[in-house]
Amino acid sequence: MTFLPRSNAAVRPLAALLAATLAIGALTAGALASSAETDAGVGRPPALTVTSVESTRVVVTWPANAELSADTRIVVTTSGDESAVELALAELPVAGVAADDAWAAAAPLALERVDLAAGADAAVADIADLVAIAITGLEAEHDYRVLLRSGTAERAVDSDTVEFYTTIARSETPETTEPGATEPAPTEHAPTEPAPSEPAPVDADAATPASVEAETPASSPPAASPLRAPVSPTVLDLLGSASTPLGTAASALPRPDRPTARPTSSSSIEVSWPALSTGPTVTHYIVTTYRAGALVSTSPALDPLLFGTTHTVSGLTAATDYTARVTAYAGELASPESLPSEVVRTANGAPAAPASIALTATEGLALDATWTAPASDGGSAITAYRVELYSGTGVATGNLVASVTLGADIRSHRFAPVPIVSATGRLFATVTAVNGLGASPRATSAVTSIAPTDSPTTGVTVGSISVGDATADGFAVSWNAVAGATASTGYLLRVNVFRPDNAAATTNAIAAVVDTGTGLSTSGALRHVVTGLPGASRYTVTITPYTEVDGTRLYRTSSAARPAGGIATTGIRAPWAPPAPPAPVAAGTDRLTWSAPALDEARAGGSAVTAYALELRNAATGEVVDAREIAATETGPSTTFEGLERATGYTVAIAARNAAGLGDFSDASPIGRTLDRAEPGTVPPAFGTIAELDAAVASGAARAVTAAELGLESATVEPGTTLTPRITWSGAAVDGEIWFYGAPDFLGTFDIVDGIATGSVTIGAPDDGEYRLALFAEGDLPVVTTIEVRRADAGPLELDDAVLRWGISNEANNGAFFGGCNFPTAGKIPDIGRGAVLTENRYSAESGDVRIEKPDASGAYVLADFDTRCLDRRGLPVTSNANSSFTDAQVVISGGTGSVDPAAGDAEIRWTGSFSVAFYGGLTFWYATDPVLVVEDGVGRLTATVSGFGSDMDDLSKWDEIAPREVTLAELPSVALRSDGFTVLPAYRGETIRQDDQLREGPHWGAFPQDFVDFQQIAGQFSYWFSSGGQTDSAKPALPITVGYEASSFTPPTPTEPGEEQPETPTIVIEVKKPPGEPRRATTAVAAAPPVVKRASIAALAATTPAAAALAAAVADAGTIIETTTVVRSSAPLDSTPLVMALALVAGMLGLLTLIAGAGAGLVATGLLPVAPRGRSGG
Repeated sequence: MTFLPRSNAAVRPLAALLAATLAIGALTAGALASSAETDAGVGRPPALTVTSVESTRVVVTWPANAELSADTRIVVTTSGDESAVELALAELPVAGVAADDAWAAAAPLALERVDLAAGADAAVADIADLVAIAITGLEAEHDYRVLLRSGTAERAVDSDTVEFYTTIARSETPETTEPGATEPAPTEHAPTEPAPSEPAPVDADAATPASVEAETPASSPPAASPLRAPVSPTVLDLLGSASTPLGTAASALPRPDRPTARPTSSSSIEVSWPALSTGPTVTHYIVTTYRAGALVSTSPALDPLLFGTTHTVSGLTAATDYTARVTAYAGELASPESLPSEVVRTANGAPAAPASIALTATEGLALDATWTAPASDGGSAITAYRVELYSGTGVATGNLVASVTLGADIRSHRFAPVPIVSATGRLFATVTAVNGLGASPRATSAVTSIAPTDSPTTGVTVGSISVGDATADGFAVSWNAVAGATASTGYLLRVNVFRPDNAAATTNAIAAVVDTGTGLSTSGALRHVVTGLPGASRYTVTITPYTEVDGTRLYRTSSAARPAGGIATTGIRAPWAPPAPPAPVAAGTDRLTWSAPALDEARAGGSAVTAYALELRNAATGEVVDAREIAATETGPSTTFEGLERATGYTVAIAARNAAGLGDFSDASPIGRTLDRAEPGTVPPAFGTIAELDAAVASGAARAVTAAELGLESATVEPGTTLTPRITWSGAAVDGEIWFYGAPDFLGTFDIVDGIATGSVTIGAPDDGEYRLALFAEGDLPVVTTIEVRRADAGPLELDDAVLRWGISNEANNGAFFGGCNFPTAGKIPDIGRGAVLTENRYSAESGDVRIEKPDASGAYVLADFDTRCLDRRGLPVTSNANSSFTDAQVVISGGTGSVDPAAGDAEIRWTGSFSVAFYGGLTFWYATDPVLVVEDGVGRLTATVSGFGSDMDDLSKWDEIAPREVTLAELPSVALRSDGFTVLPAYRGETIRQDDQLREGPHWGAFPQDFVDFQQIAGQFSYWFSSGGQTDSAKPALPITVGYEASSFTPPTPTEPGEEQPETPTIVIEVKKPPGEPRRATTAVAAAPPVVKRASIAALAATTPAAAALAAAVADAGTIIETTTVVRSSAPLDSTPLVMALALVAGMLGLLTLIAGAGAGLVATGLLPVAPRGRSGG
């Protein structure tokens, strides 16, 4: 126990506070010790070690000499899941526990005893000292965590957690290439025909080259476990190779880090991984891709010098989940395979190719096509099947016979009749599945033919075929009767149309089949007129003779098509379908812009295209989200779809309209995706001008900083300067944009790393002047600074109407104990031979070039008047005890003449006119006349001729005229001369004067220039121009001086709101009154001078505290008792200052504080403090 003598009563509160702190510490330590004793009673299990991992099984070990409680169990959890499976160890066969080798497990996970001395698990040293347990029933390719747990559910104690990743379940299924890997190009090639029978034709362009990774079907997934699959797998690699037990010889090449994968299209993913930085030099990497645990592709060797550490895996299925692994190689030496990437899903896209397609010839020149649905719909429901029939040597537009689009629920189609009769004919079908995102690869049938059934088989002589007499919808066909014709002979005229994308000289596309019937002449020339055809198209004709026998038609061989190049009908038709549009030409977060070429003449249908119809579909669902028609232009259709969802894929299809109607829609375009965020610089900020940006700063919608705070070397730069802003950033964004005002113009981007925003941008070549540099980040307040662009060779500026604006100090605009307030006036206050409160007839708001201006409620500067001289901008009177609300009056002098050389940092400006500064309503005042500003190399001084009258508050009869003298009103240590003006803060803080009355400590200590203070010592305003320890010291620092080179066009800076500048960190302000006659001594911060408390009030005030007796004793022994107010301000809520709150509460318990109050972000405490024993110094 420590006893304090009565003479040391002043330090009792500190001792009590220390004792309370120690007591709290002791309580805390006791609680921790108690907790430690509680845990010690349970006993922490030893950490597990993972020795080998398979796809569904892991072996863990722990020391055999570990003493485990009977309730110890193995706990298994999977990544992303808070639930757990606990597998109890009924009785363990280790020292200290009864041994019966019994195990209990929660199915379907199970525990098995493992003999490390035998089998594949014999891979751990000192196996006799270990207990080994296998956990079975796990899922392949999953993250797991495992630990030992002892104790009850309420008092469980866990060992350290070990993580592992189960390996891949290798498929036993032979790898086969999925059907329909890619779409064939429209070039002519024949389906292959291996003997002895004709299989399905194979498109050579669609064959998988050696460099393309073909996908294999997935194997069956493993049975589900009681733990759900991890959402976001993370793994601590303890295993070496996934298939090698721990303890075997380590590979000289370390395992590559887990790769990352992202979808790049509906059929590809991009895999990236960090390069190995240790071990032998890597010669190549190999990327393997898996679906549902089954290997689907293996990349070629990827030389990192050529390919880096990124690889695109192609040929995958849309809307399907994949993982990827990486193996590094140094020659023949291979690393362990990496852990798999997180699951990545290919983008939704076109379906896979249909399956099991077949084409069968039937009676009546019919062909039946059949197929089954594709294995994948691409993530979007199938909307149709396109079935095409070809004749010839491959898939080409010149070989197309017929095409039909059917519903999604149809799986067969009959082409009839198809008069292409030939013993060596080649007919095959293709089927394409279509969804809202596009068309699948073609699935192709085997080749078949329609053989002639009549005898003889000879057909019409092709040389006899001619066409002519074209009309708007048809033409005439002539030919010679076939040899051996009878009255039962008839002819099928197959009319073939040239498709617009057919560049070949012939066509097989059937437009119509015309049956002439029997009964024609059996010899000589025959003629038939074909009608009902679309106009503006080219046609050829093929003729197939037949003979009817007992109601059955027997067919001869079909002729070749004639005429070469076709015959054109006149008239018009609806346009052919345009080609599929290209990808969008522009994208935003909520819009996509598509443009396509104008429809070519061959597709236009003989009539000018007047409009285009567009259908926009959601790429994921195939739903039409926008349909519109736009007028046709010479350059083709172009439109912007707005109001779209962010980061979403869309496709567009186009149809053309002419006088005959709307044509068919094109195939879907490639997927266009709206942006998750706008490309930098594409979306201008909300503030379009400097004025709007400044208004945002004034309203709090943007944050203003100085150039130095933004990390810039100078606020004045030359055109073409590179700026490197660097500033602390507290928002959640990771990057942003930098804009230059002026216009605004986009300059570049900045990054935010660890709370620091950095960037590098270069400004252009704007005219000399003042501009703004603004940093914008999504969701955060913009940061704005002012910069001056000034050319080095600009030369000096000659001035004839410069303006000077100065509020002098807040004290010169403050409330006063007498006379209402302190204030400036224009001109010289008329002398009445004594000090007296000004009347309206002695006040002037304007005199010559001198004006007194004040901000109104909107912040705009207006001419002051006598009635408003003591009001703040809200119209409220200022008071003598206020430190945050002032009149904000400014002396404004225009008509300044001189020159400014911004490049050299020199200036000299002179003004003509006087202003007065009155204190205590006019009891004392002084004049300043003809101010002069001189700046040399960026350092300036404002001088003026001052005069006034000497006065004394202790002798009100004193009124002595002071002879005029030149003094320095303000020292300007750093002046940045801009092209149109500047604002500079005069020196005050930290400036000393020779008078002993100055207080040189605290946040506001300082002084106006020495000769100005000397003048004020005569004028009677001495202590108001330096820090004296008074309650208004915070209002005494000099306010900024603003100079504009052209008064008529210069815009003054926006005034700050009263009290808007608050400390950003908690600050304790202790207000202490010095006993009379005692020297000043250090305090935390002097902000006011509270009155000395009268002893008569001490007893009553002290009695309000719990420790009244102790306080009374201290008071009785104290030489001075002062009232103290502690203010804690914080930009954060009150709960961010728990320490201060605790101190305040302890002080209250000790009787030092009588009131503790919290409001918003502040804490106020008041009370009594015994300063010193009687008869002693207060030091």
